[in-house]
Amino acid sequence: MVKKLLILGLAFVLFGPACVLLSIGVLMNPAAANCAVPGGSVTVGNVPESLTVTTQDGTTFTLNRQQLTHAATIITVGGGIEGVGRPGITIALMAALTESTLRQLANTGAYPESANYPNDGNGGDHDSLGLFQMRPQSGWGTVAELMDTTYQARAFYGGPDGPNYPSPRGLLDIPGWAQMDPGEAAQAVEVSAYPDRYRNYEPVAERILDALTGAAGAAGPAAAPLAAGPVAESSRVVFPLPEGTWVLTSEFGPRIHPITGEPSFHTGTDFAAPDGTPIL
Repeated sequence: MVKKLLILGLAFVLFGPACVLLSIGVLMNPAAANCAVPGGSVTVGNVPESLTVTTQDGTTFTLNRQQLTHAATIITVGGGIEGVGRPGITIALMAALTESTLRQLANTGAYPESANYPNDGNGGDHDSLGLFQMRPQSGWGTVAELMDTTYQARAFYGGPDGPNYPSPRGLLDIPGWAQMDPGEAAQAVEVSAYPDRYRNYEPVAERILDALTGAAGAAGPAAAPLAAGPVAESSRVVFPLPEGTWVLTSEFGPRIHPITGEPSFHTGTDFAAPDGTPIL
């Protein structure tokens, strides 16, 4: 009977997000949950209270939990987009560190209404907004969209399923981005007046990625991922199907809702497997 219930539950999992949202708190803050991307190598674990980092030029500073939560959003979004991987996530972190020091910035000088959205302070560079300092006047999105950290991350990564395809170009829209120097790739998206700044944050981006994913080199208990164990105890969800048994049916991003037929943004990745596939 228990196995039948598990199989029934799996049917819902397979047609929902790849990472099961365990509570409203997790839904509102995806960085609070572990999310393993099938076929990928990025798993976001605990977000520490702080992390001390050092730039390429030797400047040391400490990121707080809010900044690291924004980093976790960038990692999670990138991990859900095919073709991004760790190199693309590193570039995105470098860009957000350079542009805003991982702060979701309003811009009340250009858009007074931006202060009405959750923010980490006020910026003032032209009409730029948010983590990546994207400009509504350049077509990156509306004020409401750009004051959303998940939207900003999706816009930076771009690609055919990105919110602005084909222009302004996101990382995946840059030909040969994976062969570029990471700083040059970040500049290709941001088109900054100061193109050499991004490279300085490469070791910081790598440190953040290691710390939030529990990769080798991440030191200290705050950087460790949640311990494995029953879902009810650890809040950890792992991909439940054996390798090679599933197929991708719907990717993360904009789509037509399969039930309502309305345009919607899909906040997960859907998979299907044959009846009788064992549950791990």
